[in-house]
Amino acid sequence: MLATQISAVRAIDIAISFVDREEKRLRAIMESDAFSGDEKFQALQDLAYLSGIVVRELADIHAASDRPKGATSKAAEVVERIEPTDSHDAKRPKRKRGTGEDIEVKAATFRQDVCDNLSEGVYFVDKERKITYWNRGAQNLSGFQRDEAAGRHCHDNFLNHVDAEGRPLCHGGCPLAATLKDGQAREAEVFLRHKAGHRVPVAVRVSPVVDNSGKLVGAVEVFSNIAWRKDLERRAKELEELAYCDSLTRLSNRRHIELKLKQAQEEAQEFGRKAGVLLLDIDGFKRVNDAYGHAAGDVALKAVGERLTEALRPGDAAGRWGGEEFLLVALDVNLPELEALAERCREAIAACRIPVEGQLVSVTVSVGGALLKKGESAEAAVKRADELQYVAKCQGGNAARVRVEG
Repeated sequence: MLATQISAVRAIDIAISFVDREEKRLRAIMESDAFSGDEKFQALQDLAYLSGIVVRELADIHAASDRPKGATSKAAEVVERIEPTDSHDAKRPKRKRGTGEDIEVKAATFRQDVCDNLSEGVYFVDKERKITYWNRGAQNLSGFQRDEAAGRHCHDNFLNHVDAEGRPLCHGGCPLAATLKDGQAREAEVFLRHKAGHRVPVAVRVSPVVDNSGKLVGAVEVFSNIAWRKDLERRAKELEELAYCDSLTRLSNRRHIELKLKQAQEEAQEFGRKAGVLLLDIDGFKRVNDAYGHAAGDVALKAVGERLTEALRPGDAAGRWGGEEFLLVALDVNLPELEALAERCREAIAACRIPVEGQLVSVTVSVGGALLKKGESAEAAVKRADELQYVAKCQGGNAARVRVEG
């Protein structure tokens, strides 16, 4: 029995040292903007785990009727360590010796003090999903004060969590409920409803909470506002569209379709992947502009872009090549398939009617196509397609011509 108690005291010595170092590290992290929410959360988990070791060892010592000499002083030292104090105090106040229950309370107070200093929202639930703790970060992010959230069940749906498609999660798809069911940690990006009524995009991390025996007793959820990241993603998408999208037709612009063509040519050279190009030119486009104005020409360009998008197969790419010309890059095609695709595009556009000055005007295209050949540049393949497109236009337009050079 004596050996066990001495070992317990030794374990407390080690744990005290760990907790002391981790406390300093965590507080440094919380006071710095250089650390991410994930790093803060990991430091919090480490500290909670180590302080839990101290509490369990002290509880064992106080429960023993013949605890060794020095055990009580060790308990007092731990109480002093885990008591929250001002970080600017030169000295910590001395504490009276406490009972195991006192230490549990002080440890809980310390952990609450740590959680409340996090900018992320943190809340704990029991197995019935009743909220047992709600930190200041959760108050700031949700608008709900601690007394409004603690004691309620998260499935009361007062946060109204939904996914990106707007589907409610509280009664199906809730990561917290799933963790309580299988004990596995989870991450998700969802939206919560602020008390003021607006939506807040948040990154959610859920971890199981177990007791000393390893039994699942609840879960902890940490959530952080990712509105800044969503805004960056939106702005990045806008910049990408400016760089790669034709503003009128919403197809790829010349730069982007050239990149797609180069990629197809490289794959054809390195891996023998079959690919082809189609070059389309609107028949009589100058007459449309001259007769009805440039606005009607823009309508025609948009209509052709829409019909091409509908005719594309998965993996194909289409872009505005310049003026009234369009280029289509088709992957994994042989000659008959490229001919069929060219004819499908021609027919789809020929069936189109655009409204101009109270009447419907038809639009047709001349199409030329060519398969990429090994050892040939992408520019050479486009030139062959251009020559065949010219042949189709000279034969009256509204036609498609595709061939393989020997």
